[in-house]
Amino acid sequence: MYILIGGEKGGSGKSTIAVNLAIEAALAGQKVLLVDGDKQGTASNWIGRRHQFVPDRPCPEVVQVPAAQFVPYLRQNGPKFDHVFIDVAGRDGEELRIALGLVDVALFPVRPTINDLETAANIEDLVSRFTVGKSHFEKAGFVLTHVSTNHAKRVADVAAAIEFLSTHQHVDVMKSVICWRTAYERAGLFGLSVTETLTGQVAKDASASMEVTRLFDELMSIGVKAKQKNGQREKVRA
Repeated sequence: MYILIGGEKGGSGKSTIAVNLAIEAALAGQKVLLVDGDKQGTASNWIGRRHQFVPDRPCPEVVQVPAAQFVPYLRQNGPKFDHVFIDVAGRDGEELRIALGLVDVALFPVRPTINDLETAANIEDLVSRFTVGKSHFEKAGFVLTHVSTNHAKRVADVAAAIEFLSTHQHVDVMKSVICWRTAYERAGLFGLSVTETLTGQVAKDASASMEVTRLFDELMSIGVKAKQKNGQREKVRA
């Protein structure tokens, strides 16, 4: 399955989600490629720290690829992997548009703020233009991120965001929600997913771990449909 994590704005936790999901897939015994299409190299640096601090743990293969090379690189290398995650910069750029034409699933992290939510219309337009007619494409979904950990505020913000986002035809709202937790930053310092621990350095945050696990499970359930099209997928992308 090919998964894009992209968006219209930076700072939404895009690379954090991409790396956590890619590591979860690797921990599940799957062969994973993480394509870092963002010049900032956040995903590549994260995996670099993983090699440094926990070199014996399962790890996705990570590579930095410019947008112009997405198609030839994935045509040659993508079939070697169970899952390919593509992390692109938080903007409407060449990387986002090309990746949309290649993937089975596109996830768009958005914060429950008006500035983020107002980017949804453009994302809807991009998805409709670059995925409609692609027989391998399964789903596009907004992922609410940086949500408050305060229960009352979280419930209110999520409800308001879902109401705002649910008017779009081509992009759904994922059921899983990612809250604003320091656990994500702490795990990233050592190249970990928040579902992992590192003795003396990182203790598992149960809430953050549950968030990532739920999103991963939701993503994998979509993959069941994509897998049914595996036979024709590479032919279509070519």
